[in-house]
Amino acid sequence: AWLAAYGLPTGQPGLCQNLSRGNYLQVRTRGIELSTEWRPLNYWRLQFNASRMWLDGGSIQTSSLVYGSSPTYQGSLRSSVDIGESQEFDFWWRRIGGLDGHGNSAWPIAATPIAARTELDLRYAVQMDKSLEVSLTAQDLLSRQQLQFYADYMPNLPVIPRRTVYIQAVWRSQ
Repeated sequence: AWLAAYGLPTGQPGLCQNLSRGNYLQVRTRGIELSTEWRPLNYWRLQFNASRMWLDGGSIQTSSLVYGSSPTYQGSLRSSVDIGESQEFDFWWRRIGGLDGHGNSAWPIAATPIAARTELDLRYAVQMDKSLEVSLTAQDLLSRQQLQFYADYMPNLPVIPRRTVYIQAVWRSQ
């Protein structure tokens, strides 16, 4: 009868598996994050962000699961320039630390080290009128098209972002 609660027909053969996952490790995390914004000129905005994280898993067994499961550092620099009254150019550079392949050992893909990476996004936008903005965006321009993370609890297909270029139109009603 409890299968009916999941929309499964009762009285017919089937497979149902309960899977319980959780984070039961004793782990201490410490970190520092710096974020600032500066306007060197009234039409130019710069944003800088940096973070560093330390993990302490205690025992050797816990440490082998914890270390390498998250990047220890990340940083980015964003620049946004207003070009006249109706145009804007954005630049976003970021650096993300790698994963050493000692993450969640339950999935074979997690044994593969992931190199640190540098990414770059560019965006050029034109405000056509008060309601319509059209932009051209290029994302992940420096991408080496590599695996970027491991699944936390459930195995899944690898996610490998690709370089992307697209045009976007945004309509805002007044």
